[in-house]
Amino acid sequence: MGQKLRLLLVDTYSGVGGGQKQLIDFALASEAMGKASVMAVVDSSNRRFRGLLDQAGVRYKCLDFNIDRDRGKAKVSFTNAWKIVRQAIAVRRVISEYKADVVQFYNYQSGAICVILALLRTKSILTLLHLSGRSQTPAGAFDYVKFLSADAVCYNSHATRSSYSKVATPFRVPENILYSVVTPPSAKKSNDIGQDERAIFCAQPKRKYVGYFGSIFPWKNVEQVIKAVALLNQSATSGEEYFALIVGASVAEKESQYQADVRALAKTLLPQESAILPQQDNIFAIMRRCDVLVLPSEDEPYGRVLIEAMYLKVPFVATNSGGPKEIRQAGGDRVGILVPANDLEALAVAIRDQTKADRGSHPGVPRELSVEGIIESHYQFFYDQFAAVD
Repeated sequence: MGQKLRLLLVDTYSGVGGGQKQLIDFALASEAMGKASVMAVVDSSNRRFRGLLDQAGVRYKCLDFNIDRDRGKAKVSFTNAWKIVRQAIAVRRVISEYKADVVQFYNYQSGAICVILALLRTKSILTLLHLSGRSQTPAGAFDYVKFLSADAVCYNSHATRSSYSKVATPFRVPENILYSVVTPPSAKKSNDIGQDERAIFCAQPKRKYVGYFGSIFPWKNVEQVIKAVALLNQSATSGEEYFALIVGASVAEKESQYQADVRALAKTLLPQESAILPQQDNIFAIMRRCDVLVLPSEDEPYGRVLIEAMYLKVPFVATNSGGPKEIRQAGGDRVGILVPANDLEALAVAIRDQTKADRGSHPGVPRELSVEGIIESHYQFFYDQFAAVD
């Protein structure tokens, strides 16, 4: 089966993170390579995501995916169960109107919708769950129900697949590793920079910029970036200075306790050598000016920011586990260094070493992690499942 598919991408998340950027990149690449006609289904309250979709030119339809939460977690209640049933019915209507061949679900709540659609015997050729790390979801018995209801399952890394191994074993659901698509930054996006950011990079000639890009969550271990940079500054030679640049602070009215703690730590340890910037629609202009990118999270299922760094030929330091381990293995020794989790001294040494790396010898992104390679493998998986149905 080689004709252009009608693809529906369902994302119920109310914020913007790696999953939402992956959806946009996957939609754009699918259209550009003539693989599919794409429609996204997103939460009507997620204005920032909708803005990104508008900028990218990705078609989308808004639905109300709101559910009651307590401290960020979905409440187990009859009210929420009824809301999700109604959401599933609304998604079913979109599937029918769009005449979707493939419906791909991206996150935990949309997995619940997938289960209900299976019970409603919703008609599409293929219903696919795209799964990220199991430790980042409520998990539990519901994961087994998701595997029972999906036509196929894909994972964004071998590490993610391993985290679901016990769940997947009882079911004979087709599955595959389909890395997340990361589109190369355009020349314009990687050069445009705001006045405030420009002032940061022009402050000190010998300054080394240590960048962290991503959400400020406890499992990301963002505080380790600050502590490692503080260690480096304590032992730095005369005139040398390291600067921690953290990009990804929440723009919500009330910041989380962890984000507040990170901000306080930076103010204490690096009062003049750090900056914490809010989430950016265009991170590439800032990222390309960094000397090294750091991803210290202990359990990172993929780490798309490392691919972005590779496109810009910025060396990285990441934890030796999960997705970063696979990305570094594919890219080779010259793309970055891996360190043990929670080893602050090793992290600092690796940062210092990578700021001295020759960016001219950086190999860039390997074929298996390129847009073309990932899209081809993704759609081949679709076609294989269609052939099995026929």
